[in-house]
Amino acid sequence: MHDDDNKRDGDGDDESDDPAFDAWLAADYPTDNEDHAELVADSLPERDEVGDTLTRYFVGPITEEAITHAYTEFLQAFYDESSRPFYKDQFRGRFNGRGDAWREELSHNHAFARPIDLVVLIAQMESKTDPSRPQPRKYCPTEFAGTWEQFEPAPASDERVLWHFLADGTFRSNTKDTFPDRVEWWVERHYDNSCTIVLGEGGEWSGWRLKSGQPPTDEIVGFYLGQHENTRFRLLRVNA
Repeated sequence: MHDDDNKRDGDGDDESDDPAFDAWLAADYPTDNEDHAELVADSLPERDEVGDTLTRYFVGPITEEAITHAYTEFLQAFYDESSRPFYKDQFRGRFNGRGDAWREELSHNHAFARPIDLVVLIAQMESKTDPSRPQPRKYCPTEFAGTWEQFEPAPASDERVLWHFLADGTFRSNTKDTFPDRVEWWVERHYDNSCTIVLGEGGEWSGWRLKSGQPPTDEIVGFYLGQHENTRFRLLRVNA
């Protein structure tokens, strides 16, 4: 939902009734940038859109107070010209938000922050220092969710090695020897459309990482990039 007063009129004039929006656009999106056309048609999100975005990309409770807070913090940052370089640097940070649904879906491959990107960036930054705030939802796409059987490396025993990627981001295995300390999973996307499957133990930087190629259909093939050697993994989907 957008504010009609801030929309572009479509006649080739890139100026709006909001000087702050025009300044943000001019500073981050020069006219020869490929994202300029999208931004020309964009506008500041209203409170309802902020609420919908928080609900989709963060875990709750997404209360009315949380929505109002996020909307207010966004407007303060957006209209404070002195804070723009800080937030833009944070958005461009290589690892900020990696594996979070907002970064991998809403803001994937965006080199410059749109207004709605600023909303989720500020919410994500606050979540790190205030656990009472909504927390970022991990990126757990449906094409990875389900049960997978490991064929490479071959199991050490006759017992099948099963990897369970639950839709809510929970990870578990049927054997005690397979990642016994890993309790969650998520996916990080790369610019070349490859991805990394991360098995976490409750910390963003403690993940076991499997570098894979294209998103899977019925097979996942990837490499665990170990310290001394790379190990090839091959998993096949187990039909329900």
